Amino acid sequence: MPHLEPAIDIYKTSQTYVDHWWTVREIARFALKSATASRRTEEEVEHAVGIGNPNYYLELTDPNLMVGTKLSANQQFWSPKLALASVDYTTVGYSYSAQNTTGRTKIERLLKRHAPVINENYFRLGSIAVMPEVQSSGVGKALLKSTLNLAKPTQPVIVDLWPQELGQWQVEKLEQLGFVQTGETKVKPFGPDTEPTLQVRMQAPSARIVLENIQ
Repeated sequence: MPHLEPAIDIYKTSQTYVDHWWTVREIARFALKSATASRRTEEEVEHAVGIGNPNYYLELTDPNLMVGTKLSANQQFWSPKLALASVDYTTVGYSYSAQNTTGRTKIERLLKRHAPVINENYFRLGSIAVMPEVQSSGVGKALLKSTLNLAKPTQPVIVDLWPQELGQWQVEKLEQLGFVQTGETKVKPFGPDTEPTLQVRMQAPSARIVLENIQ
């Protein structure tokens, strides 16, 4: 695949249009279908990317609406951002990110967010996906770099992966960028009656370290 130099546009989720999210969902669907073709049905993939979910747009505009249900309890998100990558005016990839703190109370979460030492104020990479036909072309790397530049340089970065679905190579690639595994759990993103999959939490010490390790 030839190297591509996509244009990257970044939006506050509160300033996005519904059409942006339909595009994001289609990219996620094609990318996930390609990666999980031997494991998951079309219906399971559609469930995972939000097709049929009447709250899809609202939940991505404000991820706090998913806390305690699709996302773990006792956490809070701020400043969610959507980055769109386009080639020849066609959107071919996206990333989703937000500031994230955890704590049993809202006061505890706010204190962590505004503390001078920000090692408990995380920059969360929610997802990055590109269309199958432009994978290995540099689009994903361009999205990752643009997204990480939204974080404070010393801010720790976290991301959740599904290695059983998307491949152990993703864990290995993130380890090369400075991430380490800090936890794992079983989740059912493909539907309540489907086989659960392993979700691995990865964390890097800072956005600066990850950016320095990206080749």
